[in-house]
Amino acid sequence: MQTQRNFDYCVNLGRYSVPVSHFLLLAVSDIFLVFNSSVNFVIYCCVGREFRYRVIRLFVRAKRRADEARFN
Repeated sequence: MQTQRNFDYCVNLGRYSVPVSHFLLLAVSDIFLVFNSSVNFVIYCCVGREFRYRVIRLFVRAKRRADEARFN
């Protein structure tokens, strides 16, 4: 656990108070989070008939509303 004194020491040296590997692991974690969400969507579309139906219905309704707004 870092103390305020350690933080100030690192700042005075112009260094990060947290190891750079921490920032790299956060970036990798974010990439995996996005990848997981994308894969879950594909799996739901492939496996779930009800999910596919509702997604298609959602997009059809949105398209209809956009068309109605454009013509009015």
